[in-house]
Amino acid sequence: MMKLYLSFEEYTDLSGLITDEDTYNKVARKSQHFLDYITFNRVPLLPEIPEVVKDTMTEFIDATYRSQYVSAESSDMPVDPNMSSYSNTVEKITYKISSDAEKEKELNKLMTDVAYKYLPDYLLARGVNFDVTQYIQADLQSKNNNP
Repeated sequence: MMKLYLSFEEYTDLSGLITDEDTYNKVARKSQHFLDYITFNRVPLLPEIPEVVKDTMTEFIDATYRSQYVSAESSDMPVDPNMSSYSNTVEKITYKISSDAEKEKELNKLMTDVAYKYLPDYLLARGVNFDVTQYIQADLQSKNNNP
């Protein structure tokens, strides 16, 4: 089993939406795979997981959860943007307005936007030979020299 960058306890401390640990594990794994994809598997190279990565993971997990598990009928959760409903006090009709492929594409775009908003450049750089460990070492040295 893969080690998650964000534990369930840390996730709940960051006010995540999911309250069930089994559901969290399923959604977190999928979200972490996307994070690894967009960062070119650089996060495991870090000596420790930065808070910004944990915040990003929380956003990813919540977005994935909303996309896959939340329906328009849930009154205590935000409404899934891929659902629409109609109500005239006699009846309530809810229907899906996009295909699964469109839904997945929208989720990936949302998570990409979140990643570029929060994550540092050294995790998102597209350079093929970009060595994140050299960047981190230089970053740590500059922090130690400038207390």
